[in-house]
Amino acid sequence: MGYRGSVLILLPPSETKAVPESGARLELSSLAVPELTAPRRKVMAALANASKRRDAPEVLKVSPNLTAQIRANLDLATAATATSRDIYTGVLFDAARLPVVLPAGLDILVFSGLWGITRPGDRIPPYRLSGGVNLPGIGPLGRWWNGHLAALDSAVTDGEIVIDCRSHSYGAMWSPPAGALWVEIRVVRETPSGRSVVTHHAKYLRGVLTGALARSGGPLPGSVDELCDAAASAGIHVGRLPTGELVHNVEFEWTTESRGRLTYVLAK
Repeated sequence: MGYRGSVLILLPPSETKAVPESGARLELSSLAVPELTAPRRKVMAALANASKRRDAPEVLKVSPNLTAQIRANLDLATAATATSRDIYTGVLFDAARLPVVLPAGLDILVFSGLWGITRPGDRIPPYRLSGGVNLPGIGPLGRWWNGHLAALDSAVTDGEIVIDCRSHSYGAMWSPPAGALWVEIRVVRETPSGRSVVTHHAKYLRGVLTGALARSGGPLPGSVDELCDAAASAGIHVGRLPTGELVHNVEFEWTTESRGRLTYVLAK
């Protein structure tokens, strides 16, 4: 396909989060898309109410052992903040190692059950709220945010490459408009009985690709073919994965006219 445009990467958050020792307090109006301030306040209030309940772990779908993290949901307005790139930890973000300054033409949005979206430089406190939660007073968060994130549609230009690294619960929050080239990233393992989807290594390789594009010194991919080349280069140079597997191949298929799937294929 010969489309040329900018690149937008959609990331999930991490469930694990760093806890800054110091930092400025939260300013909701400073987060990406300030028009979401009112919905964010409503989710914060509903989360605080849910976190006070005796059945909070069940409501929030977390282990009963995470009482400290649940309790932290009560102090979001006064807690120390750090940038989103530093708050979110885990496989994807450790692999991405997002820089402070992104190359021209690249935008990254991190989806969140609490904030809707943030950019890597937005300052937020640590919290505990998965995008798959049915939050009392709000309802299913995917449906809630889907109703508020439609404003993103106008920010995506025709022909823009949207690289989707989100899991299902965060994917429910927003879908790129029809004019964008929507590319989902997955990882599969070759087995004698066929292919199986690999969730953990998908997070890792999505992070690797995101980091490679974010730290790229050259031009960003301007077409799906160029994106496939960049993905292959990033994947094949990661070395052996913890399982001893390597990226054997990178494949791409169109699933609709403007939506496709880029697949990393692993082999021993």
